[in-house]
Amino acid sequence: MTFVDLSEILGNLGEFVGAFGVMTSLIYVGFQIKMTRNVVMADSHASVSRASREMYLSIAENPHLAELLAKENTHADADELMMQSFWVAVLMRLEDTYTKFEYGLVEPHAMRQVHGTIRSFAELDGSGILTWTKYRNRFSESFGRYVDSVIEELKS
Repeated sequence: MTFVDLSEILGNLGEFVGAFGVMTSLIYVGFQIKMTRNVVMADSHASVSRASREMYLSIAENPHLAELLAKENTHADADELMMQSFWVAVLMRLEDTYTKFEYGLVEPHAMRQVHGTIRSFAELDGSGILTWTKYRNRFSESFGRYVDSVIEELKS
């Protein structure tokens, strides 16, 4: 082996290590971009959800407002509307946690809490299921499938 051969081998090894370093850096940057995107998407969903949740909580907490809205809808009862609004607000909060879990931003134990709350909600004397059926279209399709699966789990 000559000196030229050794320098060529070391040069090739250096190129390989350099290429490996560049690839590792690109993978890392890609991962960071994905995580940043997930945080932005979850925050965006949370802000939209927060505004809707506040509206439903306003109805749930204000009997006068609930009465006025019930008058607008001849099939509604103010107390029922207040209870449904409360539960929709709770479900929106649960959806927020679910969405953050989908983006990898919360730990699996948070989903156990979501699951348990949905079970409790669905076990209410039928009013939980009625509320879910009435308001399901206000939630993301993936969260809707998740809640439906929890309800089906209760039936079996």
